[in-house]
Amino acid sequence: MSKRSVDTSTSFSTIAYKSLQDSREIETLEIAVSEENPSKKTITIYKEPYLPDDKLVEAVNLAIALGRPLLLQGEPGCGKTRLAYAVAYALGLPLEVSYIKSTSRAQDLLYTYDAVNRLYDAQLGAEGLRSREIKNYICLGPLGRAIARAQYGRRSVVLIDEIDKADLDFPNDLLWELDRLEFCVSEAPDIYYAVGDNPALRPIVFVML
Repeated sequence: MSKRSVDTSTSFSTIAYKSLQDSREIETLEIAVSEENPSKKTITIYKEPYLPDDKLVEAVNLAIALGRPLLLQGEPGCGKTRLAYAVAYALGLPLEVSYIKSTSRAQDLLYTYDAVNRLYDAQLGAEGLRSREIKNYICLGPLGRAIARAQYGRRSVVLIDEIDKADLDFPNDLLWELDRLEFCVSEAPDIYYAVGDNPALRPIVFVML
C-alpha cells in the first residue's frame, strides 16, 4: 500500500450539514473518452435526512485525511448508503455510484470496452470513421470518472455498494485500483488518467458490504 500525504483541506461536519438547505446546485465535469475536453455541467443535489453519530463522522474524516476507502457493514436500511450521499451533499461534490453484481470486475469500475458494437459498426461501415476510433467504444466507470475528474481539478465521492456479491478476487483487485488511483486503457494505451499528488483531489470512497 502506497504512502500518501494527509489531506487537511476537507472534513465532514454534522453541524454544518444540518445548517444546509434541502437542495443545492453544484458544478461538475462530464468526462467522456471520446471527447477531447470535459464539459462543465450544473446539477441539483438533494439533502439526505440523515445524521451519522460522532464515531462515524470521525471515521469518515479519518478516511478522507488518509486517502483510504471507508468500509461499512450493516443490515439493510441502516443508513450505509445514505452516509455517502450526505457527505457528497455536505461537501458539494458529485457522487458516483456503483452497485456490484456477481459478474462485476474491478476493471468495470474504471472503464468498459464495447468490442461487440465496434465489430458491428466495422462490418456495417457505420458512421464513416467511427468504428476506427476505439475511444468511441470506451465508457468510463464510476471510479474511472472520479479519477479522470480529479485529473481536471475536481474531486468526487464514490459509493461502491454490495461488494459481497462479487467473486473472491474482486476485493483484492478493488483495493489495488484504489491504492493506485490511476489507470491506462489497455485497448488504447494513449488513454491514461491519474489523480496525481494533490491530496485534496483524491476521491472520497465508501465501500459497502
